[in-house]
Amino acid sequence: MTKKLKVNDLVIVISGAEKKKIGKLISVKGDLVCVEGVNLRNVSKKRQDSASSEKIKKERPIHKSNVSAVEDGSPIKISIRNKKDQSNPFNCKIRISKKTGKNII
Repeated sequence: MTKKLKVNDLVIVISGAEKKKIGKLISVKGDLVCVEGVNLRNVSKKRQDSASSEKIKKERPIHKSNVSAVEDGSPIKISIRNKKDQSNPFNCKIRISKKTGKNII
């Protein structure tokens, strides 16, 4: 099955405490996605040898149903179509915005 959301896509959070935040997808693992700057949590890093321990803010995953692709600041739906070329005998799947009809890279 082709995934509609891919790493480095620009997405908007559509529900939850971080609603209306826009960020870039960092990772996609199953039903969970990590979005840059969204759902930040403090993580304690243990000290190593002489260095002291630190607290680092890190993105935690959220469910993919809580995010949507974004175009011009508003959420959009994505459709997947087969692209047929004379030069390429194999079908190539492309992602298209349902709102504007533009190809999503």
